[in-house]
Amino acid sequence: MKNTILLLASCLLVIPASASAADSKTYSPVGCHSNQDTLTNSFSRVYNSSSTSSISATCPVINDSMGQPITDSWARVYDSSASEDICCTIRSYSQSGPSVVGSWNTTCSSNEGEQVLNTGAVGGSGENRMYSMQCSLPPREDGDRTYLFAYHVQEGN
Repeated sequence: MKNTILLLASCLLVIPASASAADSKTYSPVGCHSNQDTLTNSFSRVYNSSSTSSISATCPVINDSMGQPITDSWARVYDSSASEDICCTIRSYSQSGPSVVGSWNTTCSSNEGEQVLNTGAVGGSGENRMYSMQCSLPPREDGDRTYLFAYHVQEGN
């Protein structure tokens, strides 16, 4: 019995963790920022309080699976604008000295109401990578606001 337990314990020690394990996170947009003061935080969501212009909300993405690219992403939004599209972009940047090289994937919708914008995968991985989700939020129409409820990122497969 003692030998069986020892053999089983030693087998568990040699099983490596998968190098390509997926790491998924869904974020509240409360950490998002904009260079315009009309990005408003309300009940763990953000919206554009302007009635005249769209704004861009830039949201952080934590890259804690170094070496793993972003393989899927989406943003859950509510679009109140009949005249402007809502767009979200997943971005990947690499810093090397003063140079920044990036790639991105954008999805837009002209539909009104609640929806998920699938921004998909974005290239690049490694220690010098930075990621963000950016959404363009149209202005209010008829008193109704355009919201970003949540965004999601998956690293690895």
